[in-house]
Amino acid sequence: MNSFQLANESSSLLSLSPKFILPEDKRPQLSDVTSLDSIPIIDLSDHGYNDDNPSSSLMVQKISQACEEYEFFQIVNHGIPEQFCTKMMTAITDLFNLPPEQIGQLYTTDPPKNTKLYNNYLHVEGLGIEEDCLLKTLRHQPRLRAQSNFYPPSPDPEPELTLGLPVHTDFNALTIVLQSDVSDLLVIKDGKWVAVPVNPNAFVINLGDQIQVSTVCFSYSLSTFFYKTYASRD
Repeated sequence: MNSFQLANESSSLLSLSPKFILPEDKRPQLSDVTSLDSIPIIDLSDHGYNDDNPSSSLMVQKISQACEEYEFFQIVNHGIPEQFCTKMMTAITDLFNLPPEQIGQLYTTDPPKNTKLYNNYLHVEGLGIEEDCLLKTLRHQPRLRAQSNFYPPSPDPEPELTLGLPVHTDFNALTIVLQSDVSDLLVIKDGKWVAVPVNPNAFVINLGDQIQVSTVCFSYSLSTFFYKTYASRD
């Protein structure tokens, strides 16, 4: 709880806590970060997927090329209403703007305490649906996890001292990212750090480690990325 409070208080406290300072060899030099004019954008409205539809084959080719050349891409016209995405981002922002003591009721560094949250799933029986409804629905479905991340602005004058996440690859199969209005996602392209431009209501698709180990036909390295947490400046 102590570290959580520090992360939500003034940036001066962040600068005093070594807990939030990355080792020097893990700090990309932000002055060397370049910007991409664009990354591959897959417009799903152009391709109604069907084995007999030629445009479906074209979509597969575009995705394959994006993965080989950029290792990530964006999708637009994905069918999720922009209003829904906006409401979701607003709700998440409101949550993280709550006083630390309120958020602390939902947060714990002690895994056993999470059981009280998981037990809330038992309330599904009170909805009047079949007892094994969730089991039937999810048994043959891939494992999904939703996560919302909030990174306070890094302190000046050296924002690279404490970034949101260290350099890493994702361990899962696919990561789908909805960015905020701050260009805070950096990836490695051709050995250099580049900023992913914000495309409103687009999802960034990143391939994870499981794709690499389970697919022998892809020889490219997985995209490595982190989030920078200093606020954008005009």
